[in-house]
Amino acid sequence: MKSLSSYVGILNSLKGYSKSLKSISETTTEYIDNNHEISALEVKSFKKLDTQLAAIYDEMFTKIKKRDFDKKFENADKLRLKLQKYIQQDMERVQAGKVSVQSSVFYISLLNEVKHLLLEINAIQRRCWELDLKK
Repeated sequence: MKSLSSYVGILNSLKGYSKSLKSISETTTEYIDNNHEISALEVKSFKKLDTQLAAIYDEMFTKIKKRDFDKKFENADKLRLKLQKYIQQDMERVQAGKVSVQSSVFYISLLNEVKHLLLEINAIQRRCWELDLKK
């Protein structure tokens, strides 16, 4: 029965993960379709975030393939800690007049979805670790 609850937990985390990805893509598409501007600073931050997320996906898929669930996804933890710093930096850019409030709201909402996505990744890892222990 415990294995069943772990599988259900993994499915729930995958569902949350998928919802976060969908929200990120829909929010971004809507923002761009409405011809809103994104500052060069935010684009640079998004590119950095994209690189970090790609490293997390690589780490996640490698660990799942190798069934290596002993450690947390280290890159996900590191990025989750950096997200608050990114939000603070964006607030400073708004106060300095470097980006618009509308652009900042969009940026911060995406960062919050990324945070949720990272929490789901860690939940998937934890459930996989639980299943691996039961074998």
